[in-house]
Amino acid sequence: MSFTNVATIFSFSKFVRLELPLFNPSAQKQMENLEDWVLAIPSYRRSDKIARNTLAVLDHYDVEPERIFIFVGTEEEKAAYDQSLEGRGYHIVLGKLALNDKRNFILDYFPRGKHIVMMDDDIKALKQRTDDRKIEPLHSLKETITRGFQLAKEHGASLWGVYPCANGYFMTPNYSTDLKFVIGTFFGIINTTARGEGGICSSLCDKDDYERSILAWERDGVIVRLNDVSMQHTFYTGNGGLNEPGRIEKQEAAVQWLIDTWPQYVRRNTRRKSNYPEILLKRTKKRIDAKSTSSVTATSKNAVSKKNATMTKTTIHQFWHAKDSLEIPEFLRLSLWSFATFPQHRVILWSYQKLEEMPENVELRDASELVSRNRTMDWIDQGIVLEHVSDVIRLHALWRYGGWWVDCDTIALKPFSGYNKPYAFQTMPVRRTGSRKPSYFDFPTLTEQEGQEWDGKDRFNGGVMKAPAKSAFLKDFIEDAEANVHRMLEGLKKGKSFGRDSCEGRPLKDKNNWGMMSWAGKQVVKKHNLQPYVCPPKVFHPWRTEISQTMLRKRLSRPTGGPYPWYGSIEPDIATLMQEDSPAYCLCITGATKYTYESNTFNALKKMLFASSSRQT
Repeated sequence: MSFTNVATIFSFSKFVRLELPLFNPSAQKQMENLEDWVLAIPSYRRSDKIARNTLAVLDHYDVEPERIFIFVGTEEEKAAYDQSLEGRGYHIVLGKLALNDKRNFILDYFPRGKHIVMMDDDIKALKQRTDDRKIEPLHSLKETITRGFQLAKEHGASLWGVYPCANGYFMTPNYSTDLKFVIGTFFGIINTTARGEGGICSSLCDKDDYERSILAWERDGVIVRLNDVSMQHTFYTGNGGLNEPGRIEKQEAAVQWLIDTWPQYVRRNTRRKSNYPEILLKRTKKRIDAKSTSSVTATSKNAVSKKNATMTKTTIHQFWHAKDSLEIPEFLRLSLWSFATFPQHRVILWSYQKLEEMPENVELRDASELVSRNRTMDWIDQGIVLEHVSDVIRLHALWRYGGWWVDCDTIALKPFSGYNKPYAFQTMPVRRTGSRKPSYFDFPTLTEQEGQEWDGKDRFNGGVMKAPAKSAFLKDFIEDAEANVHRMLEGLKKGKSFGRDSCEGRPLKDKNNWGMMSWAGKQVVKKHNLQPYVCPPKVFHPWRTEISQTMLRKRLSRPTGGPYPWYGSIEPDIATLMQEDSPAYCLCITGATKYTYESNTFNALKKMLFASSSRQT
């Protein structure tokens, strides 16, 4: 796959509530008289052609101009459309520039519950299937629209559409309610919910109609498609619309994202001859949870009951890819054990490999459900380190399922279910003085920040993170993470290094070092005003990096003491962190992947952690 313009496959206007213009009094009065539906046309640079195409079709079917709202992207466009369509009675509305942003804007523009028909601006004609499998002009557009909304209500659907191509041989004399592609050229939607509250809103700039179809299916479990109705329109021709420079590369990026996000629904269409990348929706009668695509399927009633019960637990996500042995290393085994022994947790370990000797109560899941293996292995083959692959996977895991992400060197001290806020972000403690000598136990001495907004001094880190599934924050973060990989791929072609000690050729000491989660995550958090959820270090990272390494490598392996104060036992420190009134939820075995610890280090720490009475054996 080409990663050109991968950062532009998503819209730049995310799922946030907008301050929208109200209807003027005359338009509002007209709206009250239109008891069934309105017709919205997102248009781009076609002020001269729209009258000869879609508007001429609507005029042929006697659709009242006051029903028709044309949404444009700029003030200049609005002026051109106002001049071209002056005196026709249409509503010209200034919305957003990108097509999917316009469609999302339309959902916010009209009130909740409104029946909205959307049409592209390049429709030439509307057709219907005849009994002898031919096509003829559609008899009545208004009756077709009424039928679409009535069937949607009967079946509990929010979305209805028409057959994507006007070919009587393939069209059928009925409608369907299973998963079908609803083409964006002509469809109807019941505006039952607002964006950000479960609404069917696309985020892709290309192939957005496929995304909308899947979102509607996952939301309602039904899509109404009138398979005896279609339209004739122009694709990839003329100015505007889909015939823009770089469109093929952008569509390829969107196609790959859809396949990676919904592999249970989407596959490539290799049979269709086209210069553009094409996909198909797999035949699906019932909604498919991505979990059911894994190798283990629960069939008994007890298994189903157990599966349903786990849905109420706090989900913990981790990722591991073994470079050599498929055996889980000791530090990861300890991390998984520390979370899985709390009955409040559901622990999922994502991997592309069949790892051996999985700890009890840990689910091993195929990471291909999140991002395709071919894609990530291609990144690694080109020089991308696993840390950056993990950056992308963690965000997709949270986007799909929500819950918590924790790095593999994280040790749970108490159940994460006790944290009841929707978001959580980890910070790492930094020196607050000019001295190079750190304090060796930070928990009692950290500056009190509870109840205050993040002061920006402690380093933002992505090692522990909580976010709701399908949140706007995660959409932005995924875009930035994949764009970061794209930039590194371009840099690698130029001979730059992107390992642990460099990023875009800069040394590690640079504040914009290789840790994308630190510098990019901070910006996305600020963009979405989530600073109040950035926790002080004492919550998720109570020890500084160098202290964690020193304590675990020396104080646990040499409990009898020595010439330095940190050589003593850390058992009192662990006990303090695990007290009921302690704000610490976890600690990090920083450097676990870099250093080789003695086995008694983990055994001693495990013994201390088991002192928590809420753990289960």
